[in-house]
Formats: sequence, C-alpha cells, structure tokens
Amino acid sequence: MAIKKVIIPIDGSGASENAFHAGIELAEKYGAEILLLNVVDATEMIDPINKMMISDEYRKAIKEKGEELLASLAAEIPKAMSHKEMVLIGVPGPMIAGLANKDEDTAVVMGNSDKGSLSSFIMGSVSQYAVHHCKGPVVIVK
Repeated sequence: MAIKKVIIPIDGSGASENAFHAGIELAEKYGAEILLLNVVDATEMIDPINKMMISDEYRKAIKEKGEELLASLAAEIPKAMSHKEMVLIGVPGPMIAGLANKDEDTAVVMGNSDKGSLSSFIMGSVSQYAVHHCKGPVVIVK
C-alpha cells in the first residue's frame, strides 16, 4: 500500500511529539504529504457549572494556541516535504477518523493518551477510536 498523506494529531504531549518525529519518517519514506492536526476537544470548552459554551474570545485564544503549537513543530519539517497545518474544534476521535477516511492512502501517526486504564475504559481514548474507525493504517507511538 502506498501512503500519500500522513496525519499527525498533536496535543502538546510528549507522546504526540514522538509521533510527530515518527510521522515525518513515514512521510519521508513514502514521499507523502504531512497534515499536522490539533483538535481542541469541544467537551472541554463547556463551562461545567453553567453548561454553556465558552465565549468566542476564549475559542479564538484556544485556536491561536493550537496554531502556535503546530507552527513550532512545522519549523522542524524538512523544507522539501509538503505539509499543511490545521486546528479544529470538536471531538478528537471522530474528527481525526473523518479526515483520515476522506482520502484513500492516508495513514495516522499519533501518540497514546496519558489516561489511566479506568479513564480509558469509561471514556475511551482518541487512539483507540482511531484504530477502530480509520480505514488506513494507524500507528500509535509512546
């Protein structure tokens, strides 16, 4: 199977940074385009007391923070490699799988969550969701 695109979800964790480097290697091997992706979890943007969405200013600030995170990593991508950066707000697992399944020959390289086994059992994890819902290869990096 040829890989034409490598999606690398970034959340600022050490595992996602390790996945970033592994994703670059995979993209280099196949001459694939890289999509650096930061998905801000929409469920974390709800005020638990008032059950209301956080303000537009807060949303803008969170998106800018994601763009800064991606830009700092994008600077490490070799100049000859094609890449894009994208910050989205939503539920990470379905958003990653939706992007991965949009085009054939797309791989996802992502870090594992830092959730404990109980939290992962109750809420699920983004990496588990990707493994079960992405049509192409998914590589999980610690």
